[in-house]
Amino acid sequence: MRKFLQNSKKKDNNRSIKWKSQEFPTLDKEQVQSWTPEQLVAHLYSIFNLQRNCQNDPFIKDLLRKFETTQIDGNKFLEMDRNDFLRIVKECQNPKGYIIGLLEGEMFRLNGRYCEDVYCDPVVDKKKRISFTQFHPSRIINSDKSFHCLLVRNLDIIPPSHDLRRYLASPLTLRIPIPSMYLHENLNPEIFCYLIAQEQCFNQSNCLMTAPTLSLPFLTALTFPCVNNSQDIVLLNYTLIIDALIQGTFNSFQQFEKFQWLYIARTTITITSCSTESPEDSLRPDWMCWINKLLLVFQGIQLSEDTDWQIGIYQLMSKIHWRSMYYANLPYTFAYISKGSKLRFYLYRPNFHQTFTPLIQISQEFDLDSIMDRLGIIKTTLNIYSIFKTIKRQWNHFTKMTTFPSSTINPLYLSIQRNGEITIEYLGEFVRKTVSKNFMDLYFDYKVLCEIYQDTRFIKNLVHCVDNDFNYSIPIMKQDGGCKILIHPVGYNYYPRNENELKNCFKTILEVLRDMHNVGWTHRDIHWGNIMRQEDNNKAGEWLLIDLELGRRVNDILDITLWNRWPKEAEKGKIYKANYDVWQIWRIIQERGDDIKGYSKKFWRFQEMIGRAVKDNINAEVALKHEWFDE
Repeated sequence: MRKFLQNSKKKDNNRSIKWKSQEFPTLDKEQVQSWTPEQLVAHLYSIFNLQRNCQNDPFIKDLLRKFETTQIDGNKFLEMDRNDFLRIVKECQNPKGYIIGLLEGEMFRLNGRYCEDVYCDPVVDKKKRISFTQFHPSRIINSDKSFHCLLVRNLDIIPPSHDLRRYLASPLTLRIPIPSMYLHENLNPEIFCYLIAQEQCFNQSNCLMTAPTLSLPFLTALTFPCVNNSQDIVLLNYTLIIDALIQGTFNSFQQFEKFQWLYIARTTITITSCSTESPEDSLRPDWMCWINKLLLVFQGIQLSEDTDWQIGIYQLMSKIHWRSMYYANLPYTFAYISKGSKLRFYLYRPNFHQTFTPLIQISQEFDLDSIMDRLGIIKTTLNIYSIFKTIKRQWNHFTKMTTFPSSTINPLYLSIQRNGEITIEYLGEFVRKTVSKNFMDLYFDYKVLCEIYQDTRFIKNLVHCVDNDFNYSIPIMKQDGGCKILIHPVGYNYYPRNENELKNCFKTILEVLRDMHNVGWTHRDIHWGNIMRQEDNNKAGEWLLIDLELGRRVNDILDITLWNRWPKEAEKGKIYKANYDVWQIWRIIQERGDDIKGYSKKFWRFQEMIGRAVKDNINAEVALKHEWFDE
C-alpha cells in the first residue's frame, strides 16, 4: 500500500493521493472509475487517515485487505450500497459499524461532480434513487458524540483563502439519520446524499437508534415553510430560516464541547416605525459570531429582495473594521449576505492585492426556498465550524499580536460589562460607553460630563465625545437615568516595552494634562487602563488618554476619596489640585516593577521629580521641561 502511495505520483493519469490533512481531495468521477483495486485501497487509506477515530486502527488495514482480495476497483466502489459495505465489514475481525457510514459517505462523495474544481452533489436518477427501503439495518454509530467526532474535520492548519471555495463545498463524511416520515416520495432524491432513515441505524446494543441532536438543522431544512405576505414578513421568516440553518448548526455541535466557545448574537430587526434602538445600533452587522467572546470570525448582512448585492457588499465592508486590535493574527474572516430568499457566503482577506477587492464570494448563490440549497448551507456551515475549531485549538497563534506584542485584543461589537454598572462596546471607529443610573447618582454629574467634553474637545490625544457622524457632541442622558457616551478616537491597551516608548507615552500624557489644566479641568483617573495606543492610519502608534468621567474643575472640592490612586493629601472635603494628576504618573511608574530596571539616570531623576509633584507643586508644564524629554 505504501509502495503504491510512493509510485502514484509518477502516473500521469492520476493525481497524487498524498493530501494535506486540511484538504478533501478533488477527483473526477471518470478518474475514479479507472482505478485499479490497489489505487482504490490507497485512496481509502488516505481518507481514513484524515479521521482521528481511524488513525492507526488495525481494523482499517484488515478492511482494506478485503477490498483487495475481492478485487473491488473504482468502478465497482461507485456502484456499492450499504448492504455491500455491511458484508465486507462483517467479514473482518472486530467489525466497527461507524466504518460503514464513512465508506458510504465516501461513495457518495466520489459519485459527485466538479464544476471549476468545486464539488457538486451527485445527480441521482429518480428511478434509481437511493431509497432507505433497499437497506438492512446495521449498527453504525452509537451516540451523538460519535457523530460529532466523525463529522467535524480535525485540521492541522486552516485552509488558505485561495482554496476555501473548494473546501467549503466538500461533502459531509456521513449521512445524517432522521425519521423516515420526513423522507417522503416527493422529495428530491439527491437529499439522500445527506440523509438516511434512522430506521436503518441501530446502536451498539442493537436497539433502534434515535435521530441524533445534530439532525435538528437538517429537519429544519426539510420542514420550515416560507410565508410571502409582505416584504417585512418575508425578511423576518428568512431570518428564522438562516438562524436555524447557520446558528442552529453551530449550536448543535457546541453542545458536545466542554464549554461554550462560540458566542452568537443578532442585532434586532425592527419591522415597525417605532423603535427603541439607538441610531448607532445600525452600525453593527445583522448577525455576529465570536470565538471565546473575543475574535469576531463571522458576520452577516440581510437585505430586502429588491436591494442590489453591491449595496450589501458596501455595507459589509463598512462594518468589518479590519485592525489588529480587533482581529489580531487572523488571516481572514467569514461573512454572509442574504437578499430575500438568496444567500451567499463571503470571505474578507485583509492583505490581498490592492487591485482586487478583499471581499470575495466563496460559495454558490443559495436559494432559501430550496431544500437542497438549505442542506448545502448546513454543509458549508459545518465546514466553517471545522475551521473555527482549528482556530480555537491554536488560539495562542491566532491571538498573538505580531505587530504590537504587549497589547490586548478588543472584541468588536460585543458588549463588555464592568461591575454591572458600565458597558463598553467597540463599534469600529468609536466606542459606546453606557453608565448606569446607579453610577451616575453615586459618582458622576451629567452637567459636569457635558462641560468637560465640551471644553476639551480640541485637545489632541484625548478622547472626545462625538455623534454618529463623528462631529463633536456631548453625552446623552437616557430615559432610565443612565448616560451614553460615543467616544472617539479608539485605542487599545498597550504597555510600553522599553524606555523610549515609556518616554513617548508620558510626554503625550503630560501634554494632554497640561492642555486640560489650562482650560480648567483635571483628569483624576490616571492609570494604565486609561492609557491606550491608537491604530488609525494617520495616528498609528500615538498614545491616547481616555475616561473623563471622574474629571472635575481644577481645585474642585472632593466629595469622594480614592486612597489607592490619589496622594494622601486628596481627602474628601479638600480641593483636588492639578499637580495631583502629575503625581499619579509617578504612582503608575511604581507598578512597572522590574520592567524599568536598567533605565537611564535621567529617567530615575524624572520619576523622583514627579514623586515630589504634590510637595513641590510641580505641574505638567514643568514636568515636560525635564531633561529626560530632551534626548
